[in-house]
Amino acid sequence: SDLLQSLSSARLLRGAWEEAADALAFLAEPGRVFVDPGPFFRSGLQVYHQLLGTFSGKSEEVRAELKQNPPRSVRPGAVDIDAVARYCAFVEIARALEQPEIAAPYVPPLTLALQRGVVFARGWGFLLPRILGVAKTLAQDWEEAEACFSEAAQTARQAGARPELARTFLDHAWMLLERGRRSERQRAGDLALKAHRLCLELGMAPFARQAKRVAALSGVSVPARLSAELDATEHCSDQAREVARLVARRQTEQIGRAHV
Repeated sequence: SDLLQSLSSARLLRGAWEEAADALAFLAEPGRVFVDPGPFFRSGLQVYHQLLGTFSGKSEEVRAELKQNPPRSVRPGAVDIDAVARYCAFVEIARALEQPEIAAPYVPPLTLALQRGVVFARGWGFLLPRILGVAKTLAQDWEEAEACFSEAAQTARQAGARPELARTFLDHAWMLLERGRRSERQRAGDLALKAHRLCLELGMAPFARQAKRVAALSGVSVPARLSAELDATEHCSDQAREVARLVARRQTEQIGRAHV
């Protein structure tokens, strides 16, 4: 289960939306990994499908789903380790939909989880200090957000978690822009450039595009060579995409069978 969720997360980072959804669908199908995944497990997977939706142009559909079926309340003072990744996903969804109220209930349990030594969420690998930085930004708690992103960058470097380091640079730059201090625009642009370079190196094209936009909003231009590299990743043929999807589907099935 964790391995397939990690696979879905990795595909999301690279912008392979359909392939990421395939890995989640494999988990949900009775008899594939579990005889019967059950309603609770399926509801957890739905959160990740919603997260995928916010990245793949389906934000309004996700907004409507959450309005019809709001997230469950969180019991105060409790930390469900298996639920930490879902809490992180809700924070990411809240940022994408620009709805801070979605993220707010998950700040206390995520803070408590971090205090108890949980640094990365199981399955999807969210870095808790970064996620808390996102939540604090949504709440306009600027000093706390700054501290969270500083901790996240240090932790990601020490752990060698380069995708999360790239996302930390990007989220930190976004926070500085949201705070709106003209004196911080250059710093925001520098962080966005660092995020852009690392995202390109790691094949995280969707986040490289985000970083390019944040850099532009900061008044900083992405070097032409890096822009050309990003453009090249977006111009593969339909046939090449279909081959990649078929290979990914086969990979999903092989991993799923190996861990039944």
